[in-house]
Amino acid sequence: MTFAGNIKTPTLIQHGEKDERVPLAQGQELYAALKRLGVPAEFAVYPRQAHNPQEPRMQRDVLQRNVDWFNRWLKK
Repeated sequence: MTFAGNIKTPTLIQHGEKDERVPLAQGQELYAALKRLGVPAEFAVYPRQAHNPQEPRMQRDVLQRNVDWFNRWLKK
């Protein structure tokens, strides 16, 4: 958060609700800061998931969001 004001790159945040490495509140704080700064950002929370989603449906969503995000921001 110290350098969040320097972020200009569109940012996709994908966060497991039960992440023990990075608390959910930190992801929420980063997302709020990016929105305040006008940085394009998307925030997805995966219920019941830790740092790396384990449920196949959640894994598919992570991968699809990544593809969609890259297509949106890198295909230009």
